[in-house]
Amino acid sequence: MAKKYEPKSPISDEFFLPNHSGTHSTSLIFDKGAGLPYGIIAGDGETITCTTQNTWYQITFDSVGDSNLITPSTYTDDLTIIKNGIYDMDIHVSLHTANSQDIEVKFCKNNCATDLFHAHLFITTGVAGRTLGSSVRTIDRLTAGDTLGCWVRCTSAGAKDVIFDHVSILAVGIGG
Repeated sequence: MAKKYEPKSPISDEFFLPNHSGTHSTSLIFDKGAGLPYGIIAGDGETITCTTQNTWYQITFDSVGDSNLITPSTYTDDLTIIKNGIYDMDIHVSLHTANSQDIEVKFCKNNCATDLFHAHLFITTGVAGRTLGSSVRTIDRLTAGDTLGCWVRCTSAGAKDVIFDHVSILAVGIGG
C-alpha cells in the first residue's frame, strides 16, 4: 500500500511533497514560464573600442545560456525581464588592455538609463596584456520589460581597446 503524505519539517532530511496519487515524491518539475525567473548571457573575446574618454560603450555578448521568464539576446546584448520582482544579479568580467588603462564597467538597466544598486567595477590595468578579473553582485527590483546590460568606459584616455576575455551577466528572481 502506498504511503500517504504526512507533513514533515522543511529542514528535515525526510521532507517530501505529495504527488497526485498522495504518495511521497522527491521531484519538483517546473514547466517553461513557471517557477523562478533566471537567465544568463556571456561573451568571450569581445573587444570594445573606447573611442572617446569617459564615454560609455555597450559590451557585446556572443552566447546565451539557460533561461526562464528572462529573454537573453546577443542581438541587443542584454537580458529582458518578463516577470516583475526582486532579482539577485551578478556580472563577472575578465579583461585586458594593450597598455595601462583605468576602466569602469557598469551593470545597469534599460540601455544604461538607470543604474543598479552599487553595480560598478573600477579596474586599473597596470601592466599591458595582464588579464584581470572582477565581479559584483547586487539585489534590485525589476519590472517586466526592463533590460539588463553592461557598459564600459575608459577613464584615463580615449582611443583604447578593452578586450573582454570573458564577460557574463546573470539574473535570478528571488521574490515578488
